[in-house]
Parts: sequence; structure tokens; C-alpha cells
Amino acid sequence: MRSYRVRLGETRGGTTIHYFERVSRVFVILPIDSGSHALCTGYLEYDVQMHDGELQKVLAVCQSLAPLR
Repeated sequence: MRSYRVRLGETRGGTTIHYFERVSRVFVILPIDSGSHALCTGYLEYDVQMHDGELQKVLAVCQSLAPLR
């Protein structure tokens, strides 16, 4: 999981106001066989902690894509 700041902007009355907001990305590498893997990326548009319920949902979706052994 990675959290970082992204630059956003809104235009109001001809003036653009820029600001920064924290977002989070979840990357899960799923092995397919000895020579290949799949990468699942989840996007959460706010700063999360490991106990966050939405983060747990993203992890569950990515882990459900793992091949059965």
C-alpha cells in the first residue's frame, strides 16, 4: 500500500484553485506460475490506514483473483 499527495484543481468563476489531497494505492502481486504473475491495483481516493474497512475490501477483491492451487 502506498499513500501520497496528488495535485487537484477546481475552476470557480474563471479562477482555478489548486490544492493537494492524499490518496492511497494498493498493489497486490499474484503469482500465476513459476514464470509469471498478475498485478492487482486498487485505488482509494483518500488517505487510509491498514485497519480501514475499505482497504480490507480492496485487498479481499485482489486476493480473490489468485488462482486456486
